[in-house]
Amino acid sequence: MWYKLILLIVSIITYVAQAFGQQDSVRSLSECLELAVANNPTLGRSALQLRENELQYRQSWQSLLPSLNGDISHSINTGRTINPTTNLFVEEIVNAGNLNLISNLNLQNGFRILHDIRRRSSAREAGKLEFDGQINVLKLDVITAYIKVLTGEDLIIQSQQQFEVTKERLRNAEVLFREGAVSPGDYYDIKGEYSLNLNTIEQNRQLANNARAELAGLLNISVEEIGSLHRIDIPAQMQVLDNKRLYELARVHLPQFQAWEWRKKEAESFIKAERSGLYPGLRFGAGFNTFYSSINPQSYPIQARDFLGRFVSVGLSIPIFNQFQVRNRINQAKIDLERVKWEEDIALNELRENTAKAVFDLEVARKNVDNLQQQEQSYAEAFRVAQVQFDLGATNSVIYLTAKNKLENAQNQLVVRRYEWLLQKYVNDFYSGSLDL
Repeated sequence: MWYKLILLIVSIITYVAQAFGQQDSVRSLSECLELAVANNPTLGRSALQLRENELQYRQSWQSLLPSLNGDISHSINTGRTINPTTNLFVEEIVNAGNLNLISNLNLQNGFRILHDIRRRSSAREAGKLEFDGQINVLKLDVITAYIKVLTGEDLIIQSQQQFEVTKERLRNAEVLFREGAVSPGDYYDIKGEYSLNLNTIEQNRQLANNARAELAGLLNISVEEIGSLHRIDIPAQMQVLDNKRLYELARVHLPQFQAWEWRKKEAESFIKAERSGLYPGLRFGAGFNTFYSSINPQSYPIQARDFLGRFVSVGLSIPIFNQFQVRNRINQAKIDLERVKWEEDIALNELRENTAKAVFDLEVARKNVDNLQQQEQSYAEAFRVAQVQFDLGATNSVIYLTAKNKLENAQNQLVVRRYEWLLQKYVNDFYSGSLDL
């Protein structure tokens, strides 16, 4: 008795845990977007570029600091050699040491370091905006895959409902066929429709599974971890902007297009940095050095103190002729600037094309939904009439199945077009900068 009671309690706990687990496994679209931004490997790889840009910018301004380097060397000399502490030739084995501490500072190099700082700063800002643009594109990909999953799941439900109608019709036809009340042609037509509906269910299951696999890839998780997806209500009305307005909003709000101004600034700073090679460079140096020799009877620390030397230096480098390398680098930097401008024009041209398509596709999707709703109503009435006439024996299976297939096709297309309408709404929101999920 107690054993059965324990089993009952364990069963109840397990059932409740599974129920809560299934409830928690339902993912909303916003949760999928957050997971994709956190886990997507392609986006993670792109984030490395941000770190690299930050390092390059940090190194550019750190180049303003003076350098400081130490050098220690030790040698064993035999035969005729120079005693480093006396600079006299000796004929014996000499253990010699040399210590140096040198600092250098660029006082002037045509403001190359300054221009390089500006260049790296512009590259850093452009990289941030381009990364934000990649996040937005990833979100749009996730939304597309998410809606594909919902479409496939709704089509599965739709096809299963259609299958139940055919299944019931086949059950009645089998009874009538055994009694000789229905022709063999009509019976086998319905039986073939039964198999067709089964294939349709499997095709829709494959469609949904492929969409779930695509979504799982974007989230960087397994298909099983996706769980159930939260349904999205399709609004009855959606705002439609004209081509020009959507293009202007996209150009202003999408960060990847704001990045082009920084890329041009980067290229302009690079030209100035290369042009600095035409001007003289001034550098300052200072340091300490000392010597040690085994011939000298004094200890190492004493020699390091006694032979300690100090020096300062100022160097001026004047470019006279360098095989036109500086001129060619300047011209190459100008070509890079022109390339950036052309790439911006190409991107804006593609944006103009894509926004025009987005506006048109949203309007077409809305009209398709309206037309399919009316078509579904008409075909539903036609199927009802064909079903009544078929039941009365006033028509054959061809007319009945034709009416049935028209209705089912309209129903399936309505499911697809509704979600296409929703997807186009998200696409337009993406370009207008109002995508808030």
